[in-house]
Amino acid sequence: PVLGSAIRVQLFGHVHADEFRVLPNAPPGAGPILLTGSVSPIFESNPSFRVLEYDRATGKVLNVKIFWADIDNVGAEGPEWKFGYDFLGTYPVLAQAVQKEGGLTNQAFMDLRHSMRKSSISGGNDWDMYAKWYKTQCTNDLTCVSKDSDSGLSLETRLRFTEMYLCALTVGRHADFADCAKDWALRDLVEGDPFDDSELYPGVEAFTDARTQHWKSIAKSGEQGAVSERCGHVLRSVQKR
Repeated sequence: PVLGSAIRVQLFGHVHADEFRVLPNAPPGAGPILLTGSVSPIFESNPSFRVLEYDRATGKVLNVKIFWADIDNVGAEGPEWKFGYDFLGTYPVLAQAVQKEGGLTNQAFMDLRHSMRKSSISGGNDWDMYAKWYKTQCTNDLTCVSKDSDSGLSLETRLRFTEMYLCALTVGRHADFADCAKDWALRDLVEGDPFDDSELYPGVEAFTDARTQHWKSIAKSGEQGAVSERCGHVLRSVQKR
């Protein structure tokens, strides 16, 4: 807690998705936790990388720009990299945070999470834009519950998924997530880690099984077919801006 406000940003990869996390009890001024998409498309996303702009005097992050390539249109000379989006130009709450605090903070992303919830319910672009870039313009579970999706999922199911995803953005233990998500799950959540601890790098099957179990706690029985056919990361339906 004493040094928390001195940490300007935490940068992570591994998940192959464009995400963020928030600390529930971070000290004022603590930097954000940012997870970047991957150059590798092996987990069904388009390749991407990001450029951070920061204040040399304070170390605070001022903006993040994402560049990407369409893996389905790679020519003989390799991928064509192009600008995708930037944080400040896409999310008004982040632009306001930079103006007010002089940089991006953990609190700014707590505000973005709130704005994403609001936009998923009552309109706005924050959830939809986040969903499109989550897997870098590839169809995914988040786009499947967006307002304009033709997935066939009910509004109640979309709301359950959204709320449970937002629960997962908070750093904590599995029990903390379960406590946050319990009011939204149709069925009891699986206790403990769904992966076998003996496997250092679980295979694709393990992730697929975990995703299936997660959706069973969200979607009604009659909607499970839509989840399998239209919502999976395995689909390569690229959504252009």
